[in-house]
Amino acid sequence: MPETNKNWTASEKQNVIDKLWLNYFNDTLFAKGLISETDRNRMRNRISARTPQAKHRGVAR
Repeated sequence: MPETNKNWTASEKQNVIDKLWLNYFNDTLFAKGLISETDRNRMRNRISARTPQAKHRGVAR
């Protein structure tokens, strides 16, 4: 496997970790029969299209 010299930012690392967990939970729900294949595939598409969210510190909503 080729080595990459990419220096990942903390935000990029967190985005990858988030996507891994979301895919894990999505697959687990499907394996347990709690969601349909259609729902699983829809969520896979949403997870893969997900972009990092900006953190709002101290901003009241």
